[in-house]
Amino acid sequence: PVVYRLLEHVAAFTLTGYMIAEFHGRDACGLRDAAPRVARWAGGISFLLEVARGWYPDVGASVLMWLFTVVAALFGGWLYLLQRDHVRALVNRRRLLASLAAEKPLVARAA
Repeated sequence: PVVYRLLEHVAAFTLTGYMIAEFHGRDACGLRDAAPRVARWAGGISFLLEVARGWYPDVGASVLMWLFTVVAALFGGWLYLLQRDHVRALVNRRRLLASLAAEKPLVARAA
């Protein structure tokens, strides 16, 4: 049960990292631009949650858990950037195919 609780916490920060990267997704060109922002936000949020967890003696705060959550958030941000780049490539492919179809003259079939 403890492992599931920790895994749930890490998975939630993967989603948090995705949302943080999505919030400024069009501003960032790549992971190099997005990673510091995601790490700052996720690090701050995770720090506050770890401080709150530290008040409970049965759970306790953990620096290792803080590190896992920040890494999970960076992973979530990376997943967002991969998905965004894939969608951009699909849109550009569609535009390229449309422009090629518009330039290609229709060939009349000889009967």
